[in-house]
Amino acid sequence: MFPLSPRLLSVGLPVFNGENYLESALDSVLSQTFDDFELVVSDNASTDRTAELVLSRASADDRIRYVRHPENLGAAPNYNSTLAMSEASRYYVWIAHDDVLYPRFFEVCIDALEADPAAVLSFTKTVSLDQDAVEGEVFASRPALEDPGASVRFADAINQRRRNYPVFGVMRRSALDRTHLHGSYTGSDRTLVAEMALQGPFIEVDEVLFGLREHEEKSVRQGSGAGLWGRDIWFDTANAEKITLPRWRRFGYYILASVKLPANATEKIKCVLEVARWLFDRNWKTLTLDLVKAARQAAVLLRGRKTPPSV
Repeated sequence: MFPLSPRLLSVGLPVFNGENYLESALDSVLSQTFDDFELVVSDNASTDRTAELVLSRASADDRIRYVRHPENLGAAPNYNSTLAMSEASRYYVWIAHDDVLYPRFFEVCIDALEADPAAVLSFTKTVSLDQDAVEGEVFASRPALEDPGASVRFADAINQRRRNYPVFGVMRRSALDRTHLHGSYTGSDRTLVAEMALQGPFIEVDEVLFGLREHEEKSVRQGSGAGLWGRDIWFDTANAEKITLPRWRRFGYYILASVKLPANATEKIKCVLEVARWLFDRNWKTLTLDLVKAARQAAVLLRGRKTPPSV
């Protein structure tokens, strides 16, 4: 049962076999100084102690809801399912099972959004953590995401070369609902951030309050080197027998988002030109490789071979 009025913040935690770092992530959420939130944990049919770890905390904290899928849907559907199962809150945030929120993360991000109704996403300075949660590099600031110009923000979002940590910022729910969410293709989290950036400025709080954990089992490494469908299946198990074209899908969504931008013609043209720059600066080769991969996938499918999900 939902409370009579929605909480201000909904938190989504998608997980699959996350017992290695899950307790740390859960504790970092539950120890936040801002406590008007619900936590939806969506379990992608884990086979380890994930359910036990979540349910032990849920028994003592009614803000936690645990949902288990009967089979592994892949990462993108699992991320999106946490949003679909959440309350109609004003703000939304995802946390990965291996990352860590410092105690004031929710508080400062929500305060920033409350103070600036035009802003659509708030995040903080981010530090890398090793497997033992020892702090390492503090990632460079992203001031372009705070720019009043949509094309400037969009250019930064599509051309980022480092970890896409703003996707774990606190988002204004009304803006998030206007995106395509997490698509079933590699790199769709970057499309999501780009779509958010077109809707309004971000706010980067100048305080290190988010820890991005780096380890050998991290999601960005899942499926890599596992054949033609490896990473595509990790994103969505329904990709097992499809021609996926992930880079072309990103390209298409970038164009679509630029054209649909609710702004004047000049700003739309600037965004389309930024996509052209994204294409010709460094991505035309990867789009070509995408076509080669698609041809190989088509050949496998025409021969009637099936690719079992491996996630």
